[in-house]
Amino acid sequence: MIDHFMSSNTTEPDLFSSSVINAPSSAFTIPIYNKELFTKSKFKDHKSLVQARIDNDISRIKQIKASHLEPQVNPTDYYVPYFGFVSDVNGVYVAAFKAGTPLIREVLMMDTGSVLIWWNCNPCKNCIKRSRLYDPRRSSSHHFISCDDPICKDGGFGCRQSDYSCAYKINYADGGYSRGEIGSDKFTTTTDTVLLDRMVFGCSRDVEDVNQQEGRVTGVLGLNRGKYSLIGQMNAQNFTVCLPAHYGEGKNELRIHVLPPYYYPDSVTVPLVDNPARLSYYVGLNGISVGGERVKIPDDAWIIKPNGTGGVIIDLGTFLTWLESRVFHPFNDLFVKKAAELGLRRVQIGEIFQSCFKMPTPTSNNIPSVEFHFSGVYKTFQLGPEQIMVKAGDSGFYCLAFAEETELQFSLIGSSQTQKTRLAFDLASKRLNMNPNYCN
Repeated sequence: MIDHFMSSNTTEPDLFSSSVINAPSSAFTIPIYNKELFTKSKFKDHKSLVQARIDNDISRIKQIKASHLEPQVNPTDYYVPYFGFVSDVNGVYVAAFKAGTPLIREVLMMDTGSVLIWWNCNPCKNCIKRSRLYDPRRSSSHHFISCDDPICKDGGFGCRQSDYSCAYKINYADGGYSRGEIGSDKFTTTTDTVLLDRMVFGCSRDVEDVNQQEGRVTGVLGLNRGKYSLIGQMNAQNFTVCLPAHYGEGKNELRIHVLPPYYYPDSVTVPLVDNPARLSYYVGLNGISVGGERVKIPDDAWIIKPNGTGGVIIDLGTFLTWLESRVFHPFNDLFVKKAAELGLRRVQIGEIFQSCFKMPTPTSNNIPSVEFHFSGVYKTFQLGPEQIMVKAGDSGFYCLAFAEETELQFSLIGSSQTQKTRLAFDLASKRLNMNPNYCN
């Protein structure tokens, strides 16, 4: 339900139970959860939860902006090269895994904008306090990667001269960072099914100002199109993800090497668009309708430009959908107009929520409809009420789940619009199937 707030006395899920949805033997199924299931005590009410998610979005947007500048690399430092943007660690969803021999449990923030998988290793400066951190010295399946290893050279990683180890550093928008050495080890599902015998990952030795969710989240699961993301290392030509509802307490799943049938009545298959300068997932969005009326938006607002700017990214790590000003203003104005025809009066709450309404729980009958249009696709993707509006607090106000970004030269579809929707990425055919009913 759109106005449900996760109760503070809910039992924290057992991420490593065996009750994982069954998948074919050739596929791999990984459970995913809302990250707030591990931080319920931090939120006194629904308003504080929403504000935390907005703060996360703002930090993430800053990182995306920074990544679109030319990187300044100190040759004596160690770093992750510029493979498109490396997003803020504070995402929306987490996934559970095991690593090493013996296996150590890891809970990683899912990020479709990150190229690298990394987690905290023992010993570690400023890392979370945890009874058992992964320790490469104690894992019999760990492999050291030196500076002259082909992996280090191919990945463009740095070199730590003190011990000649392949090394990395990731900087985050708020000044935080993670740095350490590159290694490889066995990586499994929570039910001990081996994903890869030698997963290349970042072994973090120093973490600064990175919020890791009260000790449960230990790193980041990179899921973009880069060679050393989970998708790249598993050579996945397809994968599907079902995102849990934002205010739900259950789990859903990420499935690797699974491409379900496209032919469902409410699903729509849309083009994935190449951006040679970025490794994120771009979609061919080319229009929005509100209440059955097409929003008047300049055609070039959707186009990827030769320098890599422009276009529309689908991103699992942001809460709201962020639209560049040329898209947001005509969309917002038409939504307000259509809402007024339904008897709703607009108010602004804070700087981000520009269109809010005091109303009962939104339904398809009391708010304007919103549809996405895609290039070369006759069928539109119609958003549900909880994908259009977000509850702003406990005072009966609901706000449009879209925000304006004044400096971005592209738009970004966030997880509010894709929650409870199965996203099936067919990378070989460059298609994305969106099914709003499959995940229920």
